[in-house]
Amino acid sequence: MAASRRAGFATSQPGTDLEAQERENDSAIAAMGDRVSELRKLTYGIKSEVDSQNNVLDNMGDLMTRARFGLGGAVTRFKRVFHEPRSRNTFFIVIGAVVLLFVIYLIIAHSLGSSDTARACT
Repeated sequence: MAASRRAGFATSQPGTDLEAQERENDSAIAAMGDRVSELRKLTYGIKSEVDSQNNVLDNMGDLMTRARFGLGGAVTRFKRVFHEPRSRNTFFIVIGAVVLLFVIYLIIAHSLGSSDTARACT
């Protein structure tokens, strides 16, 4: 009794209106076209996102290559400094000065911090 359907198309039965079936088929085709259009938009969106991600990864790879070469050069210069005694002495003097300045900074920051605390209590 119920109208049988194959692949979304209505089949004719005695007593049914052919124009109503045509309208039903047309609306089903239009709905299917809308779905296809939505899927096409989604596919283009995915493609553009994949292309964007590939560009980001390519740029990141280039940056990592440049960083590797820069780091290699720095390591080479660092080794050269430690192989030459005069450069090694200069390096230790610079490191010592940086450590000394850092210790002075800590002492000043601690003394200012304790005087601020003393002012807050009075």
